Amino acid sequence: MILDTLDNLPDYLGISKNLDQALLWLQETDLKTLRPGIYPISGEDIFCRAVEAQLYPGSEIMMEVHRRYLDIHVALEPGEQIAFLNRNEIKEWSGYDAENDAQTAMLPQGGTVAVLCPGMFAVCFPQDAHCPLLTAGKRKTVKKLIVKVRHK
Repeated sequence: MILDTLDNLPDYLGISKNLDQALLWLQETDLKTLRPGIYPISGEDIFCRAVEAQLYPGSEIMMEVHRRYLDIHVALEPGEQIAFLNRNEIKEWSGYDAENDAQTAMLPQGGTVAVLCPGMFAVCFPQDAHCPLLTAGKRKTVKKLIVKVRHK
């Protein structure tokens, strides 16, 4: 898992070709102008979903992991929290949904919870169980980006 600000994107170049391409796209794109929708970056290997998403208390949302894609979560507005835990620390996963490249599990106690302020990003690798769209306060809708990056 990587948690940092968009200003430091160049520090993470060299991890993989696809991740490099996604990070460069984030660096070169005026992210605030993106309307909700899907933005192809490199076919099905790399694409961005710009969303207006509802935030939920932890009791109403699930952890997730992916096999084929990395997630890059980018905060455009304040309010979102994201929880992280190593996938091996969760024992009760759902079956793998190949179409959505996801497995889910109840949000356990423990792990790390980070606040995603505008201008921050989080990269979630296949070993990173993560629970985005958390709120410690009341429900609200925020604008954010999720860049999907094919892994290996």
